[in-house]
Amino acid sequence: MAFRPSNPRATSGVVSPPPATDGPDDAPSRHVLAPDEEMVAFPLDSVKPYPDRVRYHVVWRAKDGRTFVAQNALAPVIPPPPDSAGPIGCDCRDHWGSTRYGSAQYDLRPWCPDFYRDGSGCVYAPDLFDGYGPCVLRSTPGLMTEWTDARTVTTDDSLDFDPVTISVLADYREVAVDVLSFLGVERAVHNPPSGAANQEDLWAAWSTWVRHEQELRAFILERLVGRDAYKRLQKQDRALWERLCECDYFQHGPVGTWFERAELHLAQIRFLLERGVPVFYEWTPALAAHPAAVFLAPANDAPPSDHAPEPAPTSALASSKRKGSDPPVVNSKVAKASSQEQPDNVDRTKRVVFNDADSLGRNLKDKDSEHVRTPPSTPKKSTSSAPSTPIRPLSARFTMPAVLYPSTAKSPSPAPRSPVQSTRAAALLNRLTSPTPSTVSGGSRASSPVLDPPAATPASLLARIQQPPPAPAVGVIEVVALCEDVGKPMHIETLHGALQEVELRLPPYSPTASEARPSTSPAIAALEYRINSDQGHPRLVFPSNGRAHEILLGAIARNEARTWVECLTVALQYGITVYTAIRTDAAPDALARAIAARETQAMVRVSPDLAPAARYASWRESIKSVLVKASALRATMRSGGLLWRLGRWFYGTATVDSHPTHDVYQLGSPVPIVINDQFYYDDWLCPDEENILLGWSPKLLPTHISLWPPSDIWNAHWGGIWVEMHETWFRARMSLIQGAYASADFKPFMTRHEWEQMLRGWKSRVARA
Repeated sequence: MAFRPSNPRATSGVVSPPPATDGPDDAPSRHVLAPDEEMVAFPLDSVKPYPDRVRYHVVWRAKDGRTFVAQNALAPVIPPPPDSAGPIGCDCRDHWGSTRYGSAQYDLRPWCPDFYRDGSGCVYAPDLFDGYGPCVLRSTPGLMTEWTDARTVTTDDSLDFDPVTISVLADYREVAVDVLSFLGVERAVHNPPSGAANQEDLWAAWSTWVRHEQELRAFILERLVGRDAYKRLQKQDRALWERLCECDYFQHGPVGTWFERAELHLAQIRFLLERGVPVFYEWTPALAAHPAAVFLAPANDAPPSDHAPEPAPTSALASSKRKGSDPPVVNSKVAKASSQEQPDNVDRTKRVVFNDADSLGRNLKDKDSEHVRTPPSTPKKSTSSAPSTPIRPLSARFTMPAVLYPSTAKSPSPAPRSPVQSTRAAALLNRLTSPTPSTVSGGSRASSPVLDPPAATPASLLARIQQPPPAPAVGVIEVVALCEDVGKPMHIETLHGALQEVELRLPPYSPTASEARPSTSPAIAALEYRINSDQGHPRLVFPSNGRAHEILLGAIARNEARTWVECLTVALQYGITVYTAIRTDAAPDALARAIAARETQAMVRVSPDLAPAARYASWRESIKSVLVKASALRATMRSGGLLWRLGRWFYGTATVDSHPTHDVYQLGSPVPIVINDQFYYDDWLCPDEENILLGWSPKLLPTHISLWPPSDIWNAHWGGIWVEMHETWFRARMSLIQGAYASADFKPFMTRHEWEQMLRGWKSRVARA
């Protein structure tokens, strides 16, 4: 980010120096508040690994009755809330008389990103303004904050930086490359700018580089601080650690983050505070009444906010008007929900991180994703009148042989006489059940995995549960606990529960889905991890498919899944389909807006006429356009099976929240989940997005073809859990799809019939894996 002077004299190259009274040494007296406001700061201890500096607990009592709190603040002031037109803590002006905060707020989004950018680690980025916000007088002029022509030299045919600046830029790049190599992660490191025709071009290249450099530093610091990797770096490579500090990675503290609904993110806030990250939030009545939010109370016992202003239109764009005494603005939905009692279970206390060392690890996340807010989950009465279809109770599957629970002696029943089959009948049965060249193409044969002979299967479900589970076929995932005090029942994920059977219906995708219409979909057996009879949302539900329930019940029996989030982790580890179902109170037009936000017309389908390399590149770009959306990525990961594996292949370092994304809370979903005749919602994929992930081609030859089996065929045959058999087949096929010299009998695209023939018998083999 560059602060370019707005004075016409500056644009012509004539820039007068600021008055001496505007220097940084004199700046503290110029940080003033709006009238009738109070801001109190309490010094705190410093936090490692940042330098020993004073931290502050700041309480801001605004004149409109709102109370704001900052913990771990780098300065004794609080910057204004994001996108707020309210008062600011800094009234500094430059020597031309203009305030820089209002005009720079939007452009500073990459430097001061907030929590609502899902998956972003930018809260750890260095705060170049030392806690005072984008104040020109407070910032120290440097290579990262301010452009100056004094760093440039002119040669015969171009303009370039001076040798000292070039050396510094080279050091920045080398340190970044070495640290990424030490951490074992991949990240693009952009080359520093050099050589331009004029000052304007070099300034533009410098501005772009600064943006990339700050995002890179945010990524590195999230790995070092957010995951405590800096301790390992200090011990194992002290020289690299010192070079890191010399490049100003820890000269400034982390930028911190604003929480608009702090009661929804208590454990995340505790996690950030323990690592020294500044946290800003409003002390609301809902937060003050929350028994688990005591650690967020103001240090001076200031009362919670007692007034919410009327909604007014705001804009996140740059504004030439100085932000002065206008009251802060609250979204109408947020203001309405603040007065309601919030369920305890909407706290995002856990995140599941997929660290696949053997995957491509390609991060497809859009770094410029828009600023969004997380709305609450509001209970709503169901209006469904769907008839209940009797299903076979799940408890019937637990019926054990009499020898396991002996009571009285039972006379053995005579064994039924086996029918005698003729040789001709056996030959006919063999022909009907064995694929032949007429039913299975050479491509599908080449794509089939090499399977070991089946092993003996235990007779009862209890015996299968007591057996050791198959080893995960993909890299072990990691659960990042955002609250280390897991013994305290603060959040739904830390409470113990049990698996119970429920009736589940899965209506098909419908752009006009409505709870007023009964669901005619067949009922299927499902397990739900319930904590108690009063559990709110989300409901953790696992539909029946192959060995899915066996793995979950076995994990419960072995005490490997004792809590809500541990049960979710087991499902994500084995690629089991899972629903985190919530109720929503969306507006009538919310569903249409949700579908419009998933516009896929511009996405490119895979063409079978392209060369293998171009075909794979086209498919990957199409997948990027889908998975760049947080809700689509989460839907892919919780879908299990092939979609789950494709998501992990292209997103090897993904982070998935335990709860649905904000889109579901706000807009609902066209793919409802009916549990005991009540409608629930979760992150979803539209049919076009699903087809893109599976490499669907629009060509008719004479029917549609795809790189991977359609979801309905896959779900009917794959066996419910991802085992080594699937992984061997997946890697072999992915390698052939990417390769320019695949075998002659390999068919990258196959029809539905060919996929059905290829997947025949997989479920029984998975049952014996």
